[in-house]
Amino acid sequence: RLRIFCRTAHPFQLAQYTRAHSFCPRRMGGGASKGLKESPPRTGDAQGDGGAKMQRSQSRKLLESMDKNEAATIDNEVDDGLTPVENAAAIIAKIMQENVRKFGPRTKAALNFTLGVLKLSSGEASSAPQAFKQITRDETHSEVDIEVQDWLRANFTPEAIRPKSDLTATARFRKAGLGVFAAENILSLRKVSAARPANLPFEMDTEEEQKVVAKLEGIDRWDWDIFELESVCKDHVLEVVGWHLLQAWDMPNKFHISHITLHNWLAYVQSSYIDTEYHNATHAADVTQSVHFMLKTAKGKDFLSDVQVLALLLAAMVHDIGHDGCNNLYHKNKVTERAISFNDQSIQENFHAKNIFSQMSQVPEINIFQHFNANQHREMRRMLIELILATDMTKHFTMLTDVRNELDKRGPRAEDWAESQELLMATILHTCDVSNPAKPRPLAIKWTDRVLAEFFKQGDLEREQGLPVSPQCNRHTTSRAASQMGFIRFIIQPTFTVLSQILPTVKTIVLPTIRDNFQYWISIAENQEGIAVGGSFKSASEEEEQPAK
Repeated sequence: RLRIFCRTAHPFQLAQYTRAHSFCPRRMGGGASKGLKESPPRTGDAQGDGGAKMQRSQSRKLLESMDKNEAATIDNEVDDGLTPVENAAAIIAKIMQENVRKFGPRTKAALNFTLGVLKLSSGEASSAPQAFKQITRDETHSEVDIEVQDWLRANFTPEAIRPKSDLTATARFRKAGLGVFAAENILSLRKVSAARPANLPFEMDTEEEQKVVAKLEGIDRWDWDIFELESVCKDHVLEVVGWHLLQAWDMPNKFHISHITLHNWLAYVQSSYIDTEYHNATHAADVTQSVHFMLKTAKGKDFLSDVQVLALLLAAMVHDIGHDGCNNLYHKNKVTERAISFNDQSIQENFHAKNIFSQMSQVPEINIFQHFNANQHREMRRMLIELILATDMTKHFTMLTDVRNELDKRGPRAEDWAESQELLMATILHTCDVSNPAKPRPLAIKWTDRVLAEFFKQGDLEREQGLPVSPQCNRHTTSRAASQMGFIRFIIQPTFTVLSQILPTVKTIVLPTIRDNFQYWISIAENQEGIAVGGSFKSASEEEEQPAK
C-alpha cells in the first residue's frame, strides 16, 4: 500500500493539487485509524455544499486515475467524505500504526515528516483532550461537584480550540536554540570580583541567621516545609530561597552574575510580590524549591544544560510577580487595564513577564544579565517569557498531551530529549506551580486554606461589582473537600503520573502522597461535609501508570 500510494499520489503533489482547486482546510480530530472528521462548511463560504462535494470527489478521481489492480488494494481505505490530503494523512497514519516495529529510523522519520506536512495542509487543530472529556456534567462523574467541574473547565481549558502552544509548535525547542550561549562562550565573559557570599543575601544578627539557616536544611526534599522558613523570615522568604538555591547551583560563578546585582534583583522581586492570601512571595519560593527538587533529587538536571537550569529557577521566582490575587477570568470580565493591555490573552502571565523585564531594562542595578551580550540576553529573555506564559492554566491539557506524545516517541532517556528540553522545562514549572495537593498532608491543607481564602475574596469582589462569581470563588457554595478531590483527580494525579515516567523519583516519593491526600479528602467529604463519594481513585483517573517504552 505504501509503494502504491507514494508512486501515484505524492503528498506534496496532493497538497498542491487541492490548493489549486480552492481547497478549504478541514479540521482533523481523533485518531487517524478511526477516520478523520470533516468540519462543517463555514457560514458564508462561497463554495458551500457544492465546494465540499467537489473536494470529496477528488479522492475518487485520484483512485480512478490509478492502475485498476493497484487502486483495488486501497479502495476500501479511501473515504469519499474526505479530501485527498485528509485521505493521504489517514492512510499514512494507519500504515505507521500497523507497521511501526518494521520501519527503520529513516523510514519512520520520513513518514512522520510527511504526515506532519499533510496535517498542516489540512489545517489540523487539536481537539479537546480526552482527559477534559471526562469533566462533564453527566452520570459518569456525578460525584464530582458541579462547581468543581465549572472551575476546571474555566481555568484549565481554553474557551475555544486553539493551535498548540508555541512551546512545542515551533522549532525553537531544538537544542540548537541554546547554541547562542555555546557559540558566544558565555563562560569566557569577564569575571566580576566579589567576596565570597554570606549564607544570606541581607544582614541580620547571628541568632536570627542561625534560625534561618537551620530552616534551610532538607531543602532538597519534597517534604521540606516552606512555612517553617516563612515563620522566621516572612518578608524575605523568596530572597532567602532564591539566594540559597542559586548559590547551590553555582549560578553566579557560572554566569558571572555580580553578588551585589543578584542581591538587588532578589530584593526587587521579593518586594514586588503583593501580600495576597496565596499568590505571594511564599508561593513563589515554594514553587522554586519544588523545581529544585525536580532538578536535583529527581534528576531533571540530567536532561538540561546549565543555562536552562538558570532560566527555570529564575522563571519559578518571578512567574507570579505582581499578582493581585484575582485570576484571568476576573480581569477579562471586569475589562481591567491588564486585560486591555494583553488583549485577554494569558493576562496575568503576560503581566508578570512584562513586569520583570521592564524593571530590569530601566534599573541597571537589578539587571542580572548585564554581562550577557545581545544574543545571549535575547535567548534568555525568550526562554523566561515562554516559561512564564506556560504557567497559564488553560494550556494544561495541551501541554500534557504534548508530553505524552514525546514520551511515546522518545522514551524516558535524557539523551533522547535534546529536541524537547523546553517542553520538559515548561512541564516541570507548571507541575510545581500546581503541586500543593501533592505535598505532605499538613502542607497541602495549609495551601488549600490559603488558595480558597484568595478565591473567596475574589468572589466577594465579583459579587460587589455585579460580575459573575467565578467557579470555586463562592464562599457560600464551594466545598473545600470536593474542590481538592476534583483538582487531584483530573489535574494533579494525571500530571504527576506522566512526569513520573520521565523522572522515576516522582513515582516513588510523590505519587503515594497524592493517593493519601485524595483518600483524606474523601473521608472529609463523607464524614464532615456529608457528601457521598462514589468510585475510587484509580478508576476515576484516566491516567494509568504504564512505563514508557
